[in-house]
Amino acid sequence: LSWSPLDLARGVMLLDQSGTECTALGAAGRVRRTLELGASLGELQARRAEEAALVEAMPHVQEILSAARTRASEGLGTNAQVTTLESESVRIERRLAQLRSEIQRLMGEGNAEVDATSVATDLELYESSSMALESQRSTVRRMSPWIIQLRGGVVPTGQADWFGQVQIGYNLGGIAQQFSEDAVLAARRAELAQDADELRHHVEALERRLEESLPELRAELEHTERLIALTEHQQELLGQLETSDVAHMRAMNELQLITLRAERAHWSELLAQRSALVPGAEANEEGRP
Repeated sequence: LSWSPLDLARGVMLLDQSGTECTALGAAGRVRRTLELGASLGELQARRAEEAALVEAMPHVQEILSAARTRASEGLGTNAQVTTLESESVRIERRLAQLRSEIQRLMGEGNAEVDATSVATDLELYESSSMALESQRSTVRRMSPWIIQLRGGVVPTGQADWFGQVQIGYNLGGIAQQFSEDAVLAARRAELAQDADELRHHVEALERRLEESLPELRAELEHTERLIALTEHQQELLGQLETSDVAHMRAMNELQLITLRAERAHWSELLAQRSALVPGAEANEEGRP
């Protein structure tokens, strides 16, 4: 019988390597899925935010229509005004149906499976696991110059004799191998940080594209905020008057505010999602007036 403690150590290390490799592959898979989404990052969350705003406002829309019908029945408004409000209500309902269709499409494309805000964490986990895996492999290779062998046996004579032997050896070429292994680890570290085929290069390219889109998103959000402020100011001015036409105009303004506030929820969420992926952008958004 023969047994090598080094073989046992290599077996344990190989099990450790398999766990480290699984961790690296899992993190890399999540990062690649985020990269595949590209320009559609944050779109699912933005549409969900807009949908939620419209769903919450739908009871108020029905209240506005009911009040308009009551005014028309009492001679304080016209059927034409009711029709105008109903058309605006239908437009809101169609937008809600469109959002739900777009949400289903994005979910079908796998958007719901991705937490894009964790890409930095996953990238760091992938790189640290990849380096740990390379280090574990290097450790196994560094053991190759060593020989530790335990042998034992029984001589089947009339009176059974046994013997044992311990063999310890070292290949002097292992001295040079130690320096080579250090070079391998340094090369792998540089590859993870600089190679164009590695994930960091692609993630940084995505971050640059997203950063370029932020000014446009901010402009859209600021434009929507201005429209909301103007419409709310009109509501305040109209509130000082009491005529049937004013009641109709206030109702139309209220429906427009519902649409604008839903759009604001969309742009705000999309901006937040993309800012979270751009280093430093989220802090800038928090400090923005």
